[in-house]
Amino acid sequence: MCQINTEPMITQTHHLQVVVPPDIVDSGSSGEVMVREGENVSIHCAALGTPPPTITWRREDSGVMKIGAESGKPSVAMTQKMIGGYLGQSVTLVCRIEAYPTPGVHWTHINVNRIQNGTKYQAIIKSNGYKHTAALKINDVSRDDIGAYQCHAENVLGSAQDDITLYNMELETTPDEYEKIVPNEDTYVVVLSQHQMQNLELSPSL
Repeated sequence: MCQINTEPMITQTHHLQVVVPPDIVDSGSSGEVMVREGENVSIHCAALGTPPPTITWRREDSGVMKIGAESGKPSVAMTQKMIGGYLGQSVTLVCRIEAYPTPGVHWTHINVNRIQNGTKYQAIIKSNGYKHTAALKINDVSRDDIGAYQCHAENVLGSAQDDITLYNMELETTPDEYEKIVPNEDTYVVVLSQHQMQNLELSPSL
């Protein structure tokens, strides 16, 4: 109120609104919540401020949130179901994984219970949030390496797997190799029987 000491007194009233920046109230908001796949969960966010703040939700990776729709479940999927490899060379198998918490990943082959890292096999995994890419490099491919492989992912909430088949690809024949296999036009072969060979040795004209 503003006033002037006159007779009579003159006054003027004004309204002042003090604004306060928004602030999240930790005691009324959810912290880290762990839930099993398929279960329901509610998370809360409480905030104070003047004027009352508007609360919006977003994922940490800014991905789309499908409100009211069923979200996709964690999965393991190979980038392809079959892959060819040349004998003696290397080939890399890749699978995409969606899981949280970060899963443990291992590979199996029809002839091996569980593949171990080493000179023959090299397994790596790269993670970005709940998305993971697992790769298995097979060096010096042999016929024993041909067949089905499985990528396994497992965490405290469960496990999943997918398979891929490695098949043998034949190398194309090079021109030099072709000359060794197929004679040129001037080359011919004569097959003689034992009797013909004896007559050939006795013939004075040859």
